[in-house]
Amino acid sequence: MEITFSNPYFLLFLLSIPLLVISHFFTMVYLKRRAFKFANIEAIKRVTGGEKASFRNTIFLSRNLGVLILRVIILMLLIFSAAGTTLWLDRLTSDFDVVIAIDASSSMLADDFNPTRLEAAKKAAAEFVTKLTSKTSVGVISFSGTVFIEQSKTTSADDALEAIDGIQIKRIGGTDLGSAIIQGTNIFLGPGQPNKARILVLLTDGQGNIGPPIEEAIDYARTNQVKVYTLGVATAEGGQFLRTEGISTIDEPTLQKISTETGGYYSRVESSQKLTDTFNDILSSSRQKSPVNISHFMLLTALIMIFMEWGLISTKFRSIP
Repeated sequence: MEITFSNPYFLLFLLSIPLLVISHFFTMVYLKRRAFKFANIEAIKRVTGGEKASFRNTIFLSRNLGVLILRVIILMLLIFSAAGTTLWLDRLTSDFDVVIAIDASSSMLADDFNPTRLEAAKKAAAEFVTKLTSKTSVGVISFSGTVFIEQSKTTSADDALEAIDGIQIKRIGGTDLGSAIIQGTNIFLGPGQPNKARILVLLTDGQGNIGPPIEEAIDYARTNQVKVYTLGVATAEGGQFLRTEGISTIDEPTLQKISTETGGYYSRVESSQKLTDTFNDILSSSRQKSPVNISHFMLLTALIMIFMEWGLISTKFRSIP
């Protein structure tokens, strides 16, 4: 279980708790002095039991400590509610959103898949989308030397399928894996998005050579609770592309690092069928980090406790003037 805060700067108000404690005891001392200054001592003795007044005073002190504890809890609940407290639980769930990131660099034209790596990746991704539930939002991006948002998050399978089908090899050279992870993560973070488990599926031959460092992208995805599943689309022998003699092979260490450090997993797929099977494994993988926003619950609890505190200080915890 992990705890995150959407507005962490509100946590600075926790520094006000010592001030609450100090002011509470200062007020108690002031009220006690005022009571002794103006009280009818003989009447107080008759009410409290004469010589047993010191024992009663002890009860009075303990009761006011109870009020103090209640007030501290209320203040903490209000602060954590304002900070947007979210619990991330590992639990069985099929409730997740997904972003599919497809490498569209020239190396994806390699012929070790029929007809190419890109077309095999697009076909498997499309089959994956058709198996998702209607509640699952899907985003689609492609990347080469830069990132292209083909489709922002949508619950329309038709829109997602159209976006996947339209992906073509980009003329911008290079493979920017870091930006693909960062931009894919950003799609999950739009305003008004529901809190669901977040899965980024990265299909690539893994030969990143430009853009931000992979470590930076991994930290960003992990901070935002995004699991990255990396699918290495290349055979062990590699393949030729653009009618050249060069062989494109896979960068497995990079892809393994990305998946391991974000809580996903890496799979090397060496055929179109294996690619489809791996997508099915992701679909059936039911253990995800699922967020539970408890800020509203904490606010409601604080309000209830405020009314309780008002009732207590008006009755048995009331201070005698």
